[in-house]
This record gives sequence, structure tokens and C-alpha cells, in this order.
Amino acid sequence: TKLEEKLEFQCKEYQEEFQCMQQNHEQQMQQMQGKAEQELKDMESIKEMLVQQNDIFKSKPGPPQNIRSSSFRGATFLKMRWDPPSTNAQSVTHYKAQYKKAKHPKDPWHTFKKTEKQKLSAVARNLKSDTDYDFRVKSLNGNINKVDENGVYGEIIRMDTRWSMAAKVVVTPGAVVGGALLTPVAVAGAAAERVWDAINPQTKATKFLTGILSVGAGALGAVAGTIGAPVGSVAVAVLLYDKGDHSPQSSDDES
Repeated sequence: TKLEEKLEFQCKEYQEEFQCMQQNHEQQMQQMQGKAEQELKDMESIKEMLVQQNDIFKSKPGPPQNIRSSSFRGATFLKMRWDPPSTNAQSVTHYKAQYKKAKHPKDPWHTFKKTEKQKLSAVARNLKSDTDYDFRVKSLNGNINKVDENGVYGEIIRMDTRWSMAAKVVVTPGAVVGGALLTPVAVAGAAAERVWDAINPQTKATKFLTGILSVGAGALGAVAGTIGAPVGSVAVAVLLYDKGDHSPQSSDDES
């Protein structure tokens, strides 16, 4: 009958609608399940990260030991060396070396080198000659490119560039030599005037002129000695300066 047909048709519509709702529900449940699984993975990642950070904190390396200067130095560069820390040395991933001018203690530290754990030295370049610098190095545990590093600085050491050493070693003896030349030359000039007067008796006017010439010669010799010695010393100092600054790089060098 028509009523039965109508009921059957409505039944089919209800079944189709129910199936559609069931499919949507299943899709929503799958989406929710996928979201929950992703959130669980994220939580596991966060937990793992926290565990790693805790391990890093527990394995914080101690400060580098025996920080010292190297013989590889010049007018514009200085090299420092150090030994691994005495505590948790196995946790060191790299080192960070810094310097600043000693006469400006309030200035910020300048990081000039980050080295891998097996490299226990660093060279600071483009420094100012005849200048004192303070150096320090930090042992680190973490990513070498990150700012928030976990580590400790060692003791601060002070080094000076080579020009000051060359000038003090060479110019000081030069000044002594220049001063030493003044007295013998002046005495020799006066003695020459006396000898000449004894051999050739002369008038008072001639004696006066001869004395002027003798004293003048003595003074000129003294001035030449006094000026010449420091000039020569400075020349030698420049040679040492140049030699120290441009010496060929050896196995003790570092880029």
C-alpha cells in the first residue's frame, strides 16, 4: 500500500542519515584521537628536553685550569693556552675565550674565539701594540652557537703586546750608550785644546778661538752620540717589532 511504501522510504532516509552521522562521528573521533596522540608526543618531547637539561645541569663542567700565555705573540696578536677542567671534564663540549683592555675594567668582554673541546688554545688578533689585555676562558656544555651556555670561567690572566717589550729591552741600553758617549767626547775636546796649546803657544785671542772650536767639537760629538744611540735603538726596536709581528706562522699558530 502507499502507506507502507511511504514508511519504507522514510526508513531508508533515516538509515542513510544515521550512516552519515555515524561516518561523521567516526571521522571526528579519528581527528580527536590523532590530536590526542600528537599532544602526547609533544609532552614526551618536552619531558625528554627537561631530562636533557637536567642532565646538562648536573654535568656542568668546572673552570679551565692552568690558563697561561703562549710564546706565540706579537705587536697585534696574543695567544693563550689552558688545560681541561679538573671536574666534569668529560662534559665539556667547547670553550669560549674573551679579552678586554686592562685599563678599562668596566668595558664589556669581547668574545674572540669559540673552540671545540680538543682545542686548548686561542689567538686574539687585531690588538693594539704596547697595550695590556686581560684574558679569560670558559668551559661550556651545550650548543656552541647558543647564547645561554652552561659553564664556568677560569681565572683572569694579563698579557701585553710585544712592542712594549722590544722598546724597553733595546731603547734603554741605547739611552745609556748615548749618555756614556757625552763625557768621553767632551773630555777629549778639552784635552785636545790643552795639548795644542802646549805644542803651539799662541796669543790670547787665538787661544780663545781654539777653545771655542774645541768645546764646539766636543759638544757636537756629544750631541751626535746622544742622538745617534737612541735613533739606532729605535731602528733596532722597529726591526724587532716587525719581526715579531710578521714572523712566519708555525705549528704554535692558530687561525
